[in-house]
Amino acid sequence: LQENFAQKMTYMVNTLYELSELSGHAKVAGGDHVSDPTAVPVGPNKTQYDSDLSDKGIRNDYWNWGKGYISAYPPDQFIMLENGASYGGQNNQVWAPYYTLHKILAGLIDVYLVSGNKKALEVAEG
Repeated sequence: LQENFAQKMTYMVNTLYELSELSGHAKVAGGDHVSDPTAVPVGPNKTQYDSDLSDKGIRNDYWNWGKGYISAYPPDQFIMLENGASYGGQNNQVWAPYYTLHKILAGLIDVYLVSGNKKALEVAEG
């Protein structure tokens, strides 16, 4: 059981680490990207930020999300909340982006404290 849990922790940490390393960097050398997290553009083929996480609607242009970005979903939720969006389940509403981010960061710190995984701490520290 502990080995299974350790494998899951390592997978989670590696996935978040990979996202934090990819975000804000060009997908191909010399390609377009946004490294400033305060300058994240609207997603491709969209006219505004939204909370659409469907297969067709979710953003995957991580190179435009700002350097070091980690979360359970694209940055639109944070941007929308900071611009006054209400909470709810519609595509023009947000859930709880900062609560979710807190849980991710707390989990990374717990992984470090329990297992000594330094990569988890590195991701949490940004």
